[in-house]
Amino acid sequence: KTKGVLAITDGSLYRADFKMADNVVRIPFADIEAVERTFRSDPEVGVIVLETIQGGGGIIQAPAEYWQKLRALCDQYGVLWVADEVQCGYGRSGRFYAFEHYGVVPDVTALAKSLGGGKAAVGAMIARREVYMKAYGTPKTAMIHAMATFGGMGEACVTSIEALNVLYDEGLIDNAAVTGDYLLQRLQALKEKYPKIIKDVRGKGLMVGLEFHDFSQTLPMVLRPVVSVLDDKLKGSLSGFVGALLLRDYDVLVAFTEYNRNVIRLEPPLICQREHVDRFVEALDSLLTRGIVSIVKDFVKSQVR
Repeated sequence: KTKGVLAITDGSLYRADFKMADNVVRIPFADIEAVERTFRSDPEVGVIVLETIQGGGGIIQAPAEYWQKLRALCDQYGVLWVADEVQCGYGRSGRFYAFEHYGVVPDVTALAKSLGGGKAAVGAMIARREVYMKAYGTPKTAMIHAMATFGGMGEACVTSIEALNVLYDEGLIDNAAVTGDYLLQRLQALKEKYPKIIKDVRGKGLMVGLEFHDFSQTLPMVLRPVVSVLDDKLKGSLSGFVGALLLRDYDVLVAFTEYNRNVIRLEPPLICQREHVDRFVEALDSLLTRGIVSIVKDFVKSQVR
């Protein structure tokens, strides 16, 4: 199963030499015309796998019309839609599943990570009954006869059940929606305050991306032509400086996105409250007030011992 996932991932770093199927087709995210062309031109396509909200890609969303058209195309061409909700699911977007925002249901859904409540390593696959029964049904009809060596482990399952109880009993899904909206509002205000530094703010619930401009665009005009030729090499440098100084000077830890290094990924625990958002935004505001040149100097000083 791990080999199968690695064989289809878009990241060459993770895909490496893992190979399970030769006819994997990669198409741009949120391009419904590309999906339709692929389905129409290749009747061998049987499955499409998509993150509902791209995490490592830079916290990228597709509009509701995309998902609704995708559902119709999958039904029309007999293609199974597998939704990867490992990162965006489990309440993070403000709904239990992110696809619930768009009024559609995939054929198969993958969950993991938060499913274990931070206490157990658990993954789960949820499928429509007819799909599940074809794969794992009766001994005479099942296509797969060994689900998993460690499938259904008691301790992991009990942990997951209790995590689900906490998720609903403490209203954490609603909190993700409300607090996430507040986080986006505060960050949008920062974008307006620092338009030459912050390029975009986007996300849903407590899954938010903060994208910085290419490094050259944040510098004084006289330096831009010289530095712009290095933008590809420097991608992620500004977000790296900001992330390092947020941790050193403000005790704030942020993460990055693997495939767009200019994006800081903000995915706080679902217990996050407005006061935590305020503390983070105030720290970021204080740091950005220094200006790009000072931020770079401070970072360089922090690396010299």
